[in-house]
Amino acid sequence: MTAPQIQVKSGERGAALIVGLILLTVMTILAVSTLRTSSLELVMAGNTQYREMAFRLAELGIERELAILRQTNGTTLGRTPNWTRPIAPQDINLGPAMAGSYAGQVRYVRTGNPPLSFSPDDFIGDYYRLEITGATDQRGARSTQAQGLVVVRPQSATGGN
Repeated sequence: MTAPQIQVKSGERGAALIVGLILLTVMTILAVSTLRTSSLELVMAGNTQYREMAFRLAELGIERELAILRQTNGTTLGRTPNWTRPIAPQDINLGPAMAGSYAGQVRYVRTGNPPLSFSPDDFIGDYYRLEITGATDQRGARSTQAQGLVVVRPQSATGGN
């Protein structure tokens, strides 16, 4: 048995090998680039999720503080210029999907006419700004939310802190 003979034409010099290697290199660069892009998109989606969680923590803080103010009928609020009451940090852990904290302050803004549904001759409104910042434990995402509120009281009521 004789080995098959390979005939090489004089014009061929291995160009197919070089073209194949170049194409393989280009495809490898594209694959690595696609992998990096998908990893970056995954991180960006996670950051969006944590920002949303921080927003929800801030909203939860506002709802809880408003509930406390409703229970006390606003008697814990001061009515002097520059009056501010800090809201101590509250840790929230509702499972791995929502862990973090919120903190903030209630600040006196002004005293003036009450909202339109009240008679300005009989009532007066004390205006406050409730500002809460929610923060996640993971990645340190933060969101600050503000809520205005009015405590309406009779004109004859006096006092303040």
